[in-house]
Amino acid sequence: MTKIFLTGATGYIGGDVLHTLLKSHPEYKVRALVRDASKGAAITKSYSQVQLVTGGLDDTDVIAQEAQEADVVLHLAATGHLKSVQTIYETLSKRPDSANPPYYIQISGASALAAGELADKSRVFGTGSDVIYNDLTGIDSIKSLIKQYPSRAVDNYIFSVSEQTSNVKTALVVPPIIYGQGRGPGNQRSIQIPGLAKATLERKKGLQVGSGESRWGNIHVADLSRIFLRLVEKAVEGNQDENIWGANGLFFTGAGELSFAEISRRIAVAANDFNLIPTTEVDNLDAKEIDSIIPHGSVLLGTNARAGADRARKILAWEPEHESLEEYIPTTVIQEAEALGIKEASRTLSNNGQNKRSHERAENGHPASKSAQTNDAPAAEQGESSQVPRESKAIEAIPMPTRWIAAIDATPGREMTLGSSKWWDDHGPWLDAHKKALKLSAAKWKMRDEAMKQDDTVPDDEGADDWDFICMPIPRIERRGGDDDDEDEDEEEDEEEEEEEEEEEEGRGETGNDAEKDGEKKPYDKLASLHPEWPWFFTMRGVDRHTWWEQECLKRSPDNFNLYIYNDFGGYGAMEVLENIIAQFNLVFKPKSTYRDFWPEVEGFAMILRGSLLEYVMIDDGERVQVTCEVVGALILATIEALKKQDVFKPDSEIRNLGLVLFMFIRWGREQSDYGVEEENWSRIYKIIDLAEEAGIKLTAPHNFEKDYFEIKDRLEEWAQRMGKWNNVKWK
Repeated sequence: MTKIFLTGATGYIGGDVLHTLLKSHPEYKVRALVRDASKGAAITKSYSQVQLVTGGLDDTDVIAQEAQEADVVLHLAATGHLKSVQTIYETLSKRPDSANPPYYIQISGASALAAGELADKSRVFGTGSDVIYNDLTGIDSIKSLIKQYPSRAVDNYIFSVSEQTSNVKTALVVPPIIYGQGRGPGNQRSIQIPGLAKATLERKKGLQVGSGESRWGNIHVADLSRIFLRLVEKAVEGNQDENIWGANGLFFTGAGELSFAEISRRIAVAANDFNLIPTTEVDNLDAKEIDSIIPHGSVLLGTNARAGADRARKILAWEPEHESLEEYIPTTVIQEAEALGIKEASRTLSNNGQNKRSHERAENGHPASKSAQTNDAPAAEQGESSQVPRESKAIEAIPMPTRWIAAIDATPGREMTLGSSKWWDDHGPWLDAHKKALKLSAAKWKMRDEAMKQDDTVPDDEGADDWDFICMPIPRIERRGGDDDDEDEDEEEDEEEEEEEEEEEEGRGETGNDAEKDGEKKPYDKLASLHPEWPWFFTMRGVDRHTWWEQECLKRSPDNFNLYIYNDFGGYGAMEVLENIIAQFNLVFKPKSTYRDFWPEVEGFAMILRGSLLEYVMIDDGERVQVTCEVVGALILATIEALKKQDVFKPDSEIRNLGLVLFMFIRWGREQSDYGVEEENWSRIYKIIDLAEEAGIKLTAPHNFEKDYFEIKDRLEEWAQRMGKWNNVKWK
């Protein structure tokens, strides 16, 4: 039986690929990586035969184990997570050579073709390009282009290993604009075209970037899934064709192409035809204006990524079957109108929008159809809309005192918005009206209501003993040991966590028995002074801070309310929390503040960073992530400077967890490289090590400390002459 390991099963692309695989080949044994039980339940509800693997992309031990056992790996969860990509390939490459090699299929994105435009600061967004890439005859020129830009780390890594002698058969699939209703168990909505349609409906007028001459290819999600299906089928056959795998295994997937001006015009015309907007006119907006309306709109709608699916057509004998983008735009407009609560469906839709396309030739030479085929069933009988409003609006500007942080604009007098229910207030009526369509149970809805009734400000610190250090559970990310004993302990603690989660689901654990039972094994919530052997301890104030930030992250996670939509919503909610943590630090870090005032803020910050909830990197905004990482560096170094002035940055400091917390920030900083953060922006970790060693402070961690420490130390000398930016950092 063919064993497939798939990531991204609850995502838009991964979910549709999962649907296609199991519909075509129910005999395949599929194991799917999921982050939590709620996502897993959505999968097994629709596909009971799928085996779930709990873990995230940072859980390299989990990913390695699954890759080791799989015949085919489909990594569809992320296009830029280098660590997981390296883990998969390195695991597969360690297998002994055999007649049945392992196969690895990785997803990328067509914005790779716009890397040159994005690097050219003089280029005007919306300008067209005559360059059309061919993945069959021009693969070398495509690779040459992408290799110029280190930010395309995953693409370049796949290119590099595919050109080596290896038993692993790799393929990189690069989708352009994707449209159509997904059929997977989670998110079923795309980004670019629905986002543009939504913005048009909200502002009652069409919009485009500049002249709108820029172009991307496009493909229906079901047709894209069939390309993945063909590749998996080739892998199952044991196919080792050099035109499919390895150095030539690069598949662009454009089935059609339209200029963004034409897309915007068609959206406006459709919206006007449905009496949703009063005009068919389209406004020309510059990059800044479009980005204020549609996140990353200048990139997604104002660059060029022109490439057909030449290799898939010739080598895989693939042809698109579903309706063209031109035909699907009216359906998208109706769906977005329903999602906004503007209008109920007034036209007949096909089942899930899966209309077939005839094989007439469009002007680009690719098959297209003149008219969509629809059935006669009323739209209401074909499933209600499962769309939700665009992602939470995160804080876009907070007052940052360090002048070298240029990318965050200071807004004097900006009040902290953490805890406010603005997003829910804005979209509450829509959510209320669509509770049934969203499948929000009464219990979940009550949870949402209760969560947003919490105070809108960070709570004051109370209690005479709030500086006592207490023992806390070690998070999973800090329990990745380097030996068998550590691994056994990890498994034991993971099993305990799973048991607690199961008991909560069954309605137990409310009497406090779980905490008592757990407390017999571990000194959780006990005074650290009574358990000097326990390596993970923080002040009570620091723990309170972490709990507060954790709750705010949970309130902004759509998954906690069964709102399965595309990734940006949760990412922007996490970024809102992160920026407010920095703003809160800014409030308490004053010239006359003592370390007892600000150290708990630093502890809580470190704890939330080393948890699993603050997934701010998912906002898909590279510049913002880079700057935020840089701000965190300034915060830590300014803290150290203040501790030195107060004579507590020393080995016998009253701050007993000083070395622990500092190394938490060091580890977090180092891991940012896995998300494409440039080393210059997290190089403050070398400065932290330098300052700690100079003061005689012992850095520490619960597990695997020496390995991580010396790997980082190896680069310290190299960066010693390049860290001038981190000297004399002030937080005024």
